[in-house]
Formats: sequence, C-alpha cells, structure tokens
Amino acid sequence: MSLIDAISRYKKAYRNWVSVLYNTYKARKLNGKSYHKVKVILRSNGKICEVNPVLVGIYTFLLEYPNNIKDIDIENNTISFTFKGFKLKFIELEKGDPVAAFAREDYKFLNPKDEVVIDIGANIGDSSIYFCVEGAKKVIALEPYPYLFKLLSENVNINGCADKIVPLNAGYGKDGVIGIDESFIPDAKSDLKESKDGNGRLINLYSLKTILSMFNIKEAVLKMDCEGCEYNLLNEDRDTIRRFKRIQIEYHYGYEELYKYLKDNNFDVEYTEPRSDYNSYASNPNMEVGYIYATRKED
Repeated sequence: MSLIDAISRYKKAYRNWVSVLYNTYKARKLNGKSYHKVKVILRSNGKICEVNPVLVGIYTFLLEYPNNIKDIDIENNTISFTFKGFKLKFIELEKGDPVAAFAREDYKFLNPKDEVVIDIGANIGDSSIYFCVEGAKKVIALEPYPYLFKLLSENVNINGCADKIVPLNAGYGKDGVIGIDESFIPDAKSDLKESKDGNGRLINLYSLKTILSMFNIKEAVLKMDCEGCEYNLLNEDRDTIRRFKRIQIEYHYGYEELYKYLKDNNFDVEYTEPRSDYNSYASNPNMEVGYIYATRKED
C-alpha cells in the first residue's frame, strides 16, 4: 500500500488523520504492542477513543467495503459492525483477518449454508463466525494457541454462536500432542511452534479422519489457513478426503503437491497464482502464498 493510498483511507476515517498516521507509524516501530494506544477521532460521529494501532488500520480497510460492512465502531481493543443485518462484535480483531472474512468474503466459495464446516486455523473466530452467520449447520473450529483459543471462545459467545460453533483447543496434523508455551502471544501469521524447552501446555493434534470420527460427521466442507500445516493433508487417506464436498486452502509454500493430491482424489481443483510473502512470524519465513479451491466430483 502506498503512502498516498494510506493518506486517502485515513482522511476518510479520522478527523485527526495526520496525528493518527504519525502515531500509528510510531507505535508500529515499537512493534505495535497493545499498550501503545493511538488517539483517534472518528469522522463518522466525532467519537474520541484510544485504539490499538493495528486496529486503527483495520477500521480504515473495513470502511472501503460499504456494501458488506456497515455501522463500524471501535473502542480500545474491540470493534463492532453490521454484516448482512447481523450486529457483530470482536475482541482483539487485529489478531484475525476481518477484511478477508467479512469485507471481501474470501470464504464464499465454501457455500456453508446447511453444511458442517471444519475450520482449521480458526484464530480468534472471525472465519467461524462468518460461517455461522452464513447459515452453517455446525462449525468445528480448531485453534491450537491457548491465547487465541480464549479469544475464539469469547468472540463465539459474544456473537451468540455458541449453539453452532464448537471451539477446539487443538491443532491439525498427525494424531498426537505438542507442548506449547502458554505465555506466547501469537500473531495471525504465526505457525505452530513447540515450546523451546519441550515442555509447555500439551495441546492435541488431530487428523481429519479423527475429527470426522469424533463428531460422527458424514460429510462436510473444509477451510484451512494454518500457516503451513495444510501439507499434512497429503497424509489423509482417500476415504477421508472424499468426505468433503468443498475444500478451500490457503497454501503458504506452493500449491503443486496439494493440487496433485486433490486431483488424484477426483476433485475439480483451481488455484490462484502464488505471491511471494516474507512472514517473520513463521519458522520458514519465505512463503509462496495463494488459495486452492477444490470441489468433489462423483466417482
């Protein structure tokens, strides 16, 4: 994003846009810690509040999608807005990706109405709540990091989705456990890291085969955004993967293996061209990122 674009967006959002731009930049130079708040005056209603510097930017992006996002309000570490008539509120939304889930509707391909959705990489719950609002029958939401899982559970309850969303403090992969440092506060782009001393809180890892069995799921749709864990999909057997009607994967290290695996299991597969991304939060920061869209064909 260019400086000209940033100025344009901030002028639309904030009456004190000059100081907001300056103080946001200053806070991010200090690593964007949540205790570095930025004072904003909303152009829409003159409201004055102090906001997390990352949330300051998210607010300006959401304003760019007036057809989907309305009545946006921010306060400290919370943001609320109306999406398709549903009033939603999120805690620490800066750790999620509301622009992808609600503004751009990046998961629209999955068509979740009346479906069971397995959401791998649920993060703070924005994607899971999107599926709930779109009429999913049930959402199994996996998030391994305890810090994000707490936010996921809170956001699910705040938005009245507890009857449809089942939060699991678990990761995806070969069935087993992993020790995670409970004090670690991850970013939305953090991959799953074992605690350095090998101890930490033990978190379950589940394969898709196990998840389907645990919840007695016959058919489902699958969303995966887990900063690299998606390649564990290559270890799933044909009977398991064929239980999914539609699959959407954000790939992070190229699409070729996943594309071939899904084609070999009789899916129609499309993908977006990879874009290079340097992710300092990942174990392997040099990424080639894009989406894979797969639709099951009849055998």
